[in-house]
Amino acid sequence: MLDKLTSSLAELSPPVALDGYARTLGVHSILFKPILSDAGLAKDDTGFQIIINADAVGEYPSGTRLSATDGTWAKLDPKLRFRIAHELAHIVFLAAAEQDKQSEVFVKNEKAVENACNILARIFLLPSRALVQEIGTELFNVEHIRSAISVFQVAPEVFIRRLNVSDMRQHFGEKRGILAFLKESITGQLIVKACHIWGSFAQQRFETALRKPDDKSRDAHMSLSEEFRQATWALEGKPINDMRLNRTVEIEKLIRTPKSGGQDIHVDWSSERILPCKLASCQLLGSPRSYLTSLEVTEPLLMRA
Repeated sequence: MLDKLTSSLAELSPPVALDGYARTLGVHSILFKPILSDAGLAKDDTGFQIIINADAVGEYPSGTRLSATDGTWAKLDPKLRFRIAHELAHIVFLAAAEQDKQSEVFVKNEKAVENACNILARIFLLPSRALVQEIGTELFNVEHIRSAISVFQVAPEVFIRRLNVSDMRQHFGEKRGILAFLKESITGQLIVKACHIWGSFAQQRFETALRKPDDKSRDAHMSLSEEFRQATWALEGKPINDMRLNRTVEIEKLIRTPKSGGQDIHVDWSSERILPCKLASCQLLGSPRSYLTSLEVTEPLLMRA
């Protein structure tokens, strides 16, 4: 079923039409009303209805109904699109298990199912072929990535975490560096919210530097690529300054004052060697401040001058 869905709808230009996925899966509408969770499913004689918590969303009054056939889904914002894609993923798993959501297999594996639905939601919203085509050769061009995020109508975290899914391993394998989404915390620090790392130099420098010997969180994402487990384990949720990229320059200051085309920096590797890189960043709309940031490895390790 998943192959059929992604192959039939991924050929269309982004953004992906979620109402097309929905109709294929037997979903006839979205209903906004107060519920305890963010979203859920209801089944009736004509199929499924996606229920969205009206109190959490705000822009749609309780009782609003959006049909999967009237084109109204095209106006949904990125956060709502992800919630809906997540519920569509639940239907895929329900069909695969041929059991209802309250069955023993779902109850015993609730966390794993939710995690899997998040992954599948990203695949729905960002089919690999369309995503690779849209990125092209501009993986570390943050202005281009910002445009691609807008084209697919997803949140920055969703876009970058899509790169973490194992079906993307065959793409961008020649790249070396890191792509990250950073957001300002209540203390004013820029925190890594989502990231992905490519290449052995980048992995060794950015993952190993922050490794904690007793940190077991690496095992929480075994369904995803090794690169994702490394990046999540090492970087997500931590201040960008903790990477200690350069002993004389504060990385956060460079990110907050971006230069057109990026800027060359020497990343400290050891007391004798440096890793030449290019840093690029762009500020995103919204509050608190957030940035797309890339750090591309441009040369092998060099001896300090």
